[in-house]
Amino acid sequence: DPSLSLDAPLEPQAFLRAVVDKPRAVVGEQVTLSVYLYVQPRMFQPHDPHEPTAPDFFQRPLSGGESDMRPVVLGGARWNAQIIRKVALFPLHAGDLEIGPMTLTLVGLGLRGGGIRGGLVRSSRPLTVHVEEPNPSGRPPGYQVGDVGSYTLVANVEPRAIPQHGSVAVSLLLRGVGNVPSA
Repeated sequence: DPSLSLDAPLEPQAFLRAVVDKPRAVVGEQVTLSVYLYVQPRMFQPHDPHEPTAPDFFQRPLSGGESDMRPVVLGGARWNAQIIRKVALFPLHAGDLEIGPMTLTLVGLGLRGGGIRGGLVRSSRPLTVHVEEPNPSGRPPGYQVGDVGSYTLVANVEPRAIPQHGSVAVSLLLRGVGNVPSA
């Protein structure tokens, strides 16, 4: 998998690598954070995970668990890689917004460090996403910063013909992708 490839390992024995699908976004636009665990082939147990901090983002988990290990070659040596977190992040305001590191302790044969049960502690590097206000031109009436996405609104009125003073039902269906408006 080319997305897992690196020229060399970031740390010996094991490391965490956090990536975002885009380094620039507008307020409310989804940024997908993926955290990968790379380990040299061996038996291990992950312990004591500390999630990445992202206080300037609204967060929604996209995957609840770990994916299967996939082989990858780093610096001429065989490693295994797996995605351990995938999160949708929605920026709440403009600026250079930081996503903190994820930390994990790995316990297993040959993995020694200062973590729980003497395990090897690894952290991903923090990331920064540059967030701007959306372009003011073309904003619909009632738009608020953060209402970003692609939507369709379909209205249906039934029945189509009624006697005077009769009643009708109006149904509205909002569909789309993005950060759904609150009202």
